[in-house]
Order: sequence, then C-alpha cells, then structure tokens
Amino acid sequence: MKNILSISGVAIAATALVTLGVVSPASAAVSIVAPIETANAADDSYYGIGAAVSNDGSLAAATVEYGGVTIYNVAADTKVDISNQALGSGDIGGLTFSPDNNFLYVADWSNDAVIVIDLSDNSIDRTISFPFAPWTLEASRDGAYLYANSYSSGDLVQVDLSDDSLSSSLSVSGSEIKSMCLSADGATLYKPEYDDTVLAINTSDMSVSATWTLDGASETYSCELDNDGNLIVGDYGNSLVFKVTPEGVATSSDEVNAYVYSAVPSCDAIYVADENNEANIPVLDLSSLAIGDALTVDETSGGSGFYGYGGDRSLDGSVIAFSGYYATDGLVLIKSDCGSSSSALPDTGVDTVTPIAAGLGMLVVGAIAIVAIRRRKA
Repeated sequence: MKNILSISGVAIAATALVTLGVVSPASAAVSIVAPIETANAADDSYYGIGAAVSNDGSLAAATVEYGGVTIYNVAADTKVDISNQALGSGDIGGLTFSPDNNFLYVADWSNDAVIVIDLSDNSIDRTISFPFAPWTLEASRDGAYLYANSYSSGDLVQVDLSDDSLSSSLSVSGSEIKSMCLSADGATLYKPEYDDTVLAINTSDMSVSATWTLDGASETYSCELDNDGNLIVGDYGNSLVFKVTPEGVATSSDEVNAYVYSAVPSCDAIYVADENNEANIPVLDLSSLAIGDALTVDETSGGSGFYGYGGDRSLDGSVIAFSGYYATDGLVLIKSDCGSSSSALPDTGVDTVTPIAAGLGMLVVGAIAIVAIRRRKA
C-alpha cells in the first residue's frame, strides 16, 4: 500500500583547526577538525564519495572514488591511506564500519564485490561477491547483517555475515541510490528512492512494508536516524531537509541555501553537506528544522575549497564526518558534546565555543578564498 503524506511547511600535524563563534540554532558546544587530507588529496580529478563513522565515534573514514580509502583515528589524530591499487579496485563507492570496529566494509564497484578491511593491520581480510555492482552499504548494530545497494539498478541484498552468504534480496525500481539507514532494532531498512519517496523495508523477509511520499521533494539523496529514531532525509533537487517519524509522518524545512547531498543529525542540530557554497556547512535546528548560521571549514592546501558530499555519524551523534566532493576537499569532522561517547573523545586542540543566540556571526581562524563554482556529480 502506498501512503501519500502531506508535509507541513601518519599524525596529522598540519590539520587546520577552526574556531567557531556563534552558531544558531544549535546549543551544544561544537568543534571542527578540518581539513583531514584524504587519499590522492593533491588531485582534484578524483571524487570524494563516502563517509563513515564508527558506532562509538572513535574512527572515521572516507572513500575517494578512483583514489582509495582514508581511515582516521579520532583519538590519536592519525590517519592511514589505502590506495585503490592496494585494494585491487578501479572504482570504489560507499563504506561502513562493523559495530565492533574490527572491519571496514568498502563497496567495490569495479569487481561487483565488497572489500573487507581488517582494521587491526589495515589489510584486506576478504571480499564478498555480489550479482551487481554495490555502491551503498549499511551494517546492522548487532553485526549480523550487511546491506548493499546497487547505484544503477536499485537492487538491494542482505548479507549474512556469519558466512558472507547473500541471505535475501529485493529488486525495486530506482537508480542513483546514495544512502540507506537502519532502525536501531534492525527490523526496518529505510531507502530513499532518488525521487520524492522513501521505502520502509522489512528486513525479516526483505519486503517493502511502506512507501512514503515526501511532498515537495524531488531527489532524495540521504537518510540518517536521529537519537529518537526519526529519519533525517536530505533532498538534493529542491534543497530541503525532511524529518520523518518511524510511522511515516513527515515535516520539511524551508529551502536551504545549499545543494543537499547529505543531512546528518547530531544531538540537537542537523548538519548539511553542501555541494554549492564553498567551505560551507549549513546548520538546522533538529527540533524545529529552523535554518541557522552555517559553519565554515578550511580546505586542504591547494584545494578547491570544501564542498560536501557523503555524511555519517556515530550512534549518539557526537561525531559527524563529511567527505568532500573532490579529493582535494578532504574530510571534515564535527564533534558535539551531546552523547556518552563524546565525553571519551580526547581534546585534539580544536577550539570549542558553546553557541548562543540566533542570528549572530562566526569567527574563523584563517582566510578562506571564496570561489563560486556550481558542480554536480554526473
């Protein structure tokens, strides 16, 4: 049954540290680590694709489509780059961590497989073969299953990680699927359809239990769950952010001055990967979806300026990662003092300010060259 809803309204010593002034409407103290150079960071012909954060917020990672994988240790402020050549792939896509931090799963578009990286020594542990080229990955919180989605066909497969067998599959229409999100109990997988709909999928038999139409959306790119189990959906086509309850009741933000590739919630704010405005991360209030002041981030040396693409978060939202659109844009971390894991995160030297009243500006250390470039991934 289709439900149509009405919507209301190596140590990284050179890492630049950004001092935030006042950011509204968020209220948690926020700090940024940026830019973290990613694989092939000197070449802007490579595209940044996926971003991933471990459940506990201790690790972050990013994929550069033709360049490789960067794995960043939040506590140690160190990173490791693994090239595509070392991975045995020409083209890689999305990625996700296992809940125990033992493995990093990377979509291998070139070879119709998922590469499993052993994080104890960053070696390739094994590969998992697929009947299609996977692009988007999501792991269940209990570590039992991995979900892989085709970018071009819409095919979706559930992988039983006890033996890497493809335990169940679903074929649905839709292409350019860039994101999925999974309920805390693992019972429901949510899949934006790159139009104005989101599928709710029953993972017990991989059947579609509901189809939610988001009135006003046109290109739904991303979904993440907030701490209350609501879906935060980013709509690229009309520059909107939606909040959708587990029952499918949706509300929409006003138009955001951004091309919304990813919209990722922390404890009290939503941060947007913006592929339109250089060095810009728009911020919305998580409760009201009111649009506040944007964050400004530094670019990598010689880069084009940070333009956001993929996004992910720790389970409590205290650590958020955004990959840049180009490899030269690097990886950005946003840390908020809003969850249990955030208190365990070390001080990496980033200045932290508690945001206050709305409408005030921001103080930024360092000059940032502004270049108005409209780019969109083909």
